[in-house]
Amino acid sequence: MNKHKIAVVFYTLMSTSFAYADQGDEICFPLYKATGAIPGTSECQSLANTARVGMGTFFCTSEPDRIERYCLPKCSVPPLAPVTAAADAYENGHFTVVDW
Repeated sequence: MNKHKIAVVFYTLMSTSFAYADQGDEICFPLYKATGAIPGTSECQSLANTARVGMGTFFCTSEPDRIERYCLPKCSVPPLAPVTAAADAYENGHFTVVDW
């Protein structure tokens, strides 16, 4: 394989590895946090809309999709919730049928 093919493969891999990362989130999310917007709360979107922006960050408040992405709850399952049904259904190495 010659050097040109290696370079093309290298640049292709480098460009596709970051294709799914939105760099604007790294800029906007701290601005939303500074306003007191907490993801998953009812007032998150209204607070995030009041973020202080400038000429380089005006897109943070002009794109509702970005604010919605920040304000969505990160996890729909409460942390440290006990999982009793699965523990009750597994006894002595066998699963049993549990009526819910």
